[in-house]
Amino acid sequence: MARREALPLERGLAMSEFSVLGRFTTSHLRTEPFPHIHIENAVPEEIANQLLEEYPPQEVLGLRRLQNNARWSYSASKSLQNNAIPEIWRQFVSYHVSTSFWKELVEAFGESLENSLLGAQPTIRDPRAARVGTRGIEDDMAADVFMDAQISGNTPVTRRTSVRGTHVDAGDKLVSGLFYLRNPDDKTEGGNLEIQRWRSVVPRFLKPHLYYEGMRDVVRTHCLIPYRHNSVILFINSLDALHAVTPRAVTSFPRLFLNLAVETVDQRYAVPKVNLLGRGRRKLQSILLSDDIAK
Repeated sequence: MARREALPLERGLAMSEFSVLGRFTTSHLRTEPFPHIHIENAVPEEIANQLLEEYPPQEVLGLRRLQNNARWSYSASKSLQNNAIPEIWRQFVSYHVSTSFWKELVEAFGESLENSLLGAQPTIRDPRAARVGTRGIEDDMAADVFMDAQISGNTPVTRRTSVRGTHVDAGDKLVSGLFYLRNPDDKTEGGNLEIQRWRSVVPRFLKPHLYYEGMRDVVRTHCLIPYRHNSVILFINSLDALHAVTPRAVTSFPRLFLNLAVETVDQRYAVPKVNLLGRGRRKLQSILLSDDIAK
């Protein structure tokens, strides 16, 4: 039997080096248009490369029919209990649902995260002392925040598409993150994260009523976060945390990443389920898009 190469933690690397926030400095934090952190070369190269090389095969993740540019996610609650998941992945996932990583998030986002928790029930008076659970394992009585680190990706593209247009994440999600693992041979155009903002003419009270997924008329692009190997983007969710994925060109390569999530026990914000204004604008946008394609 071939001798197994030692894993990063077995080689004595500090936990901070194993974390996607291990190289964080205050220069990585931006507050506009909403609090977000972007770090290039987030973890030591050897760790990122090993994660890419040992990315779990489709059959282990239970992937069968792969549709065009579709999303898959394999939760921490599954990967931590599946011995078929490579050990480095189970270590990596385990750290990113830990109390230690939660405390890193609290330190990195600082007041931005504390202010976002003010509307949470029950109120978390000291985020550093919050009880941390893993989504899908602990229940609402056992933790104040629930973390997940999903082995995720988007399938190969057979028709140029965006996997998801303009949207905000669910109202119970406090923090979202993507840690990218890109194949060095993948030169495909697109797949970048588009950070967006509301147009300045939109008053705050109207935002829930104007919102619908895929809207274009009341948003504009703030910046692009490239789909680049060993980079991470983390952000605090709110009705202002608009984002989208730019369309990917036809390719046989999947778009690979670790999806990071922190949830609270309640909805911190919401959009109306029946949104007549948004529905009408969606219909108009569809007609205009059809006209553009016809031309």
